[in-house]
Amino acid sequence: MLMKDTLFVFDIDGTLIDSAQSYALVLIEAFKHMGIVEIDTEFDNYLHHTDSYALQYNFEKNFDEPFNHDLFTVLDEALGKEIRQHPAVVEVNGAKNFIETLRDSNTAFAFATGAFPIPTRYKMTQAEIWYDESLLVTSIHHMTRETMVADAIEKAKTYFQLQSPKRIISVGDGLWDLETANNLNIEFVGIGNRNKDVLLDNGCKTWFEDIEQLHAYFN
Repeated sequence: MLMKDTLFVFDIDGTLIDSAQSYALVLIEAFKHMGIVEIDTEFDNYLHHTDSYALQYNFEKNFDEPFNHDLFTVLDEALGKEIRQHPAVVEVNGAKNFIETLRDSNTAFAFATGAFPIPTRYKMTQAEIWYDESLLVTSIHHMTRETMVADAIEKAKTYFQLQSPKRIISVGDGLWDLETANNLNIEFVGIGNRNKDVLLDNGCKTWFEDIEQLHAYFN
């Protein structure tokens, strides 16, 4: 049952939106537009699963010059242009309704995504999932998942005026989401079949096929 002293933090790609694989292609093409052609596409093996880290890591592989953080804005704009060339994305089953249920019940939540803001806003709009800018934390200001999720928690506390939640639940689809939750000592719920086995093998105790099942569990 949903409780007003519970706070949810949602990953987006692969968790709320069926976009994890398509967004990887968008990122690769955006890098190429920036002149980054030698790209490590084994994203699951990256030290940090964020666009900011992916850019710095691949930039340093390609160029013998210091990395400039102004390139984050360049990548964000490139991603915004590139994503419009790809097929529209849709919600993970039940995502839109669950977010609306949280809003209606005044249950605290926020979004923490490894992607950058322009493509994230575009995907959320395409999938018709409600969001507020003040609840949306992207990696343009965070290199690590831990700082990103911690920021999202604080934003949710402020927005919903919930200073001392009894439960904080991170909802994600990747091993990196599980590891981040463990590092922050918060609960974790796994979503989706793509990484089901690796999540369960690494100690994920609660897993659902989609957000509709998660919604039913908390109803």
